[in-house]
Amino acid sequence: MGAGLLWGLSVLIVDDDDFTRSLIVMMLRKLQALKIHEARNGVDALKQTTGKIGGVDIVLADLNMPKMNGLELLKAVRTGQACVDRAVPFAILTGHSDTEYVSIAMYLDVDCFMIKPVTVEVLQDRLQRILTERQAVQDIDCYRMISVPAVSGAAGERPPAAAAPAKATAAPGRDPAARAAAPLPASHSTPSLTSATARPSAPSPGGVAAAKVVGCPLAKVPAEAVLARDVVLANGVTLLKAGQVLKPSLLNRLRDLADLDPGVRTLWLRS
Repeated sequence: MGAGLLWGLSVLIVDDDDFTRSLIVMMLRKLQALKIHEARNGVDALKQTTGKIGGVDIVLADLNMPKMNGLELLKAVRTGQACVDRAVPFAILTGHSDTEYVSIAMYLDVDCFMIKPVTVEVLQDRLQRILTERQAVQDIDCYRMISVPAVSGAAGERPPAAAAPAKATAAPGRDPAARAAAPLPASHSTPSLTSATARPSAPSPGGVAAAKVVGCPLAKVPAEAVLARDVVLANGVTLLKAGQVLKPSLLNRLRDLADLDPGVRTLWLRS
């Protein structure tokens, strides 16, 4: 697709930092994006989707923003609260201080991560991938039950809740996502990954202990491999549970995070 990757497409960039936003806009123009729209936070972005810009083909959003953060905006999109396609390709811009929240972005079916500072090469690679490998989204109710924590870019400001917290959640020991969210406040919970792109497999008879376990560098993990051990980030957050089938789209998102956290650089697989 090359330099004409974004020809004719409408891109919405959402970031509260003017300098970062201007750099990404410059990179987008190098990729021949002609329809670029800017917003300073999720609230501004939602107003724009209901107003002047009409259709949006790609959303790039910072995770950490005041008023409405990137996770809340992603949830609003996936639950149909924004005037865009619920399956619109959505990229999260994140930094090394945001690792505890990446698991929630994955449960909300983010299409890719970009670690800041973003280069034009990374931007082109991620955009080409999410435009050619579109993933299906789940039913709206699957996203509504995901509680999103406050991740504010300004002291003293807390973003408004995107939706009411889930009324009932599985016990932490049984639900992989509830375990993943354990380090967060008790009011935050997430359901299991249930999309076609990342669906846990049923435990094999006899359990994982009966299977041979091998360590494999992330770059060499084959599609459809099954995790033998949890994927745990450096901060203790469980990103994926043992038994997870590693679909291509899920592997791509893990590779996006390889520079962010050493916990995803080697995976332990069933053989």
